Amino acid sequence: MIARENLKLIHRSALLLSGWKTHAPQEEFSGIKIEEFEQAIQELDASKEVIRQHQAAIRREIARRQTLQSKVVALAGALAKGIAGHIRHGKNSPILRGAGYKTAQEYKSGLTWKTPSTPEDTPLSA
Repeated sequence: MIARENLKLIHRSALLLSGWKTHAPQEEFSGIKIEEFEQAIQELDASKEVIRQHQAAIRREIARRQTLQSKVVALAGALAKGIAGHIRHGKNSPILRGAGYKTAQEYKSGLTWKTPSTPEDTPLSA
């Protein structure tokens, strides 16, 4: 972002150009012609407009991405339930296991994903 002080100077530059056009449009100051200064301000304004348009496009794309993410999550949940309930695949499907789900066999075996919470719970190695 542009510092607040720079924003003030940019605003002041526009006022300076306006006053220059009104009171001394033929004059040249510090080797700068009014056309050169006006062009620089116009280029800055055009650049700011391009940035505003890109920011708006980014905001729209973020909203679109969030909608698509919700759709994918809902589809993935339905798909996992469909695989688990399928007659040939079921809850022990390698498809589910490969996606990180615990299979029915893992639940029955007592296999857990818990990690020891304290050093006393950690088995000692020989």
